[in-house]
Amino acid sequence: MKDELAWLQKRLGDLQGIKKVVEAHPDKQLSLTNPDARLLKTKNMERQVCYNIQSAVDIKHHLIVYHDG
Repeated sequence: MKDELAWLQKRLGDLQGIKKVVEAHPDKQLSLTNPDARLLKTKNMERQVCYNIQSAVDIKHHLIVYHDG
């Protein structure tokens, strides 16, 4: 029982630290597995963790000329 209580107290401290990071982030989002990913709406108005990549392509040569992600 003491071990479980100690684990829960440690976990609560970890989650409070994560909460501070989320509240400080401009998007109010945090992916613990990939910091570049965000929760975005997909084509069916569902929400999934995705990348929002912006790119510009040269029409003549079909090459990416600018990328921001």
